[in-house]
Amino acid sequence: MEKINRLSSFLRLENKQETPQKLYCPKIKILQKDTVSFKGSSVATMPHELNNILGLLKELQSGNIAKTLENLANKVIKPAIPVNGNFKNLCANVFGDIPYTTRIKKLESIMPKIKARLSVKELTLENAMKKVTDLQGGMGITDGTHEASNVYVKRLIQALKDGDIRTITSVRNYQGPQTPPYLTPKNIMQIQEAQKKYGVPVEKIKDGESAYTKNGYPGAHITGITREGLPFEFQI
Repeated sequence: MEKINRLSSFLRLENKQETPQKLYCPKIKILQKDTVSFKGSSVATMPHELNNILGLLKELQSGNIAKTLENLANKVIKPAIPVNGNFKNLCANVFGDIPYTTRIKKLESIMPKIKARLSVKELTLENAMKKVTDLQGGMGITDGTHEASNVYVKRLIQALKDGDIRTITSVRNYQGPQTPPYLTPKNIMQIQEAQKKYGVPVEKIKDGESAYTKNGYPGAHITGITREGLPFEFQI
């Protein structure tokens, strides 16, 4: 109760004698979003009370928010469990003979992703499902040749035709300045054309210089929605 009274006292600005000052505070986003978004903004406030108010808000809110995030993450995972067999079959059809693994994203991985991408007011199941675009994941290892990529894309498009993939939402063709990408321009065009024919256009394409990685790491990351309406990500 004492903490809440101190918080209320500050918010009423009972100390009206002191003129608020303009300052840059790298932690002020805590008041606008959640307890971990520290991007910063310029605001009028009282420097001597700033640390106290931020500390109080963080302490009062952290427990509730942590529990909310945990409950929400569990709800995100729940629908993927009974249809995991279907997703494994989808991966087998898309990756074919190349080595691959599958997984459902874990609770400890989903919670920080939701926390980083949603404000407290946005913590709903619908919003969380939109942000966790890799709830179900499949990763394959290819030899990096265009022939292997052609086979992979052909299988991917077939899954789209068969309805096992409802829609492809993004294609990220990561590469380095000296490292060729896995997908060719023709591969990306084929995915776009198939998506237009069997659904809506791909929402996001990342290729060329916009897809450069600092360490030159190549990889093709494709996200979408399965037949069951759950988000997935394939990586090669």
